[in-house]
Amino acid sequence: EIGITIDGAALARAASASRGFPYLLQLVGYYATEYARNGIIDKKVMDLAESSARADLEENVFEATLRPLSDGDMTFLYAMAPDDGVSKISDIQRRMGGDKNRVQPYRARLIAAGVISSPRRGELAFTLPFLAEYLRNRS
Repeated sequence: EIGITIDGAALARAASASRGFPYLLQLVGYYATEYARNGIIDKKVMDLAESSARADLEENVFEATLRPLSDGDMTFLYAMAPDDGVSKISDIQRRMGGDKNRVQPYRARLIAAGVISSPRRGELAFTLPFLAEYLRNRS
């Protein structure tokens, strides 16, 4: 309807770039249409769109989410960041110095804040896609 075409590979990339996060999907779509000057969304356009969307996600979501957190909360998140996907509480505990009592308050507070979730007993995961990568790049 807006006169822009997208091939199957670029469309699949746009969908996977969002990792199921609606806000990120909107950003990728917005930037893809903005950069499609010749009316075609291709690999080059997707490179630019994905990069711009990630920058917005970091600035508008990650920084706003992390800003109010305590130093202890951040230490906990940095202890989760090395893991891809799910983190075991035992690994987080080890990375934080081994004190079991130190881990639980941060776990509970970050779950309540919606920053992490517990998909299974003894495991935690970031609720926001790319947050672990963002934290790894900051450390």
